[in-house]
Amino acid sequence: AAHVSVNALRRQSSMERRAEDVDYYRKKSEVLLVDIRDREDFLKYHIPGAVHVPLQKLNAFLLYKSKSMLIILCCERGIASSREAKRYSECGYRMGTVAGGVNAYKKLRRNSH
Repeated sequence: AAHVSVNALRRQSSMERRAEDVDYYRKKSEVLLVDIRDREDFLKYHIPGAVHVPLQKLNAFLLYKSKSMLIILCCERGIASSREAKRYSECGYRMGTVAGGVNAYKKLRRNSH
């Protein structure tokens, strides 16, 4: 039984992209990095190259995106983006999230300078 739960956990977290890998993904043309936080937080700080789509407008935004494109969501800590990525992946979208959210990316950048 433990074997099954390990595989289930692996599947659940397979959408997560490490903060260290975000720069690699955001440079790829078939990947879209989407920040779902509110406008004020986005303007204060966001991952370079991220597009701002507030959570309440995400559904309408995705209607016009190809399901073959990898869409990586990010939020403050990765909680809301993980929930939304799971929901949209069940609808056939290729989804990802930034593990630890914008906070993890910001901390990584701060520590690398």
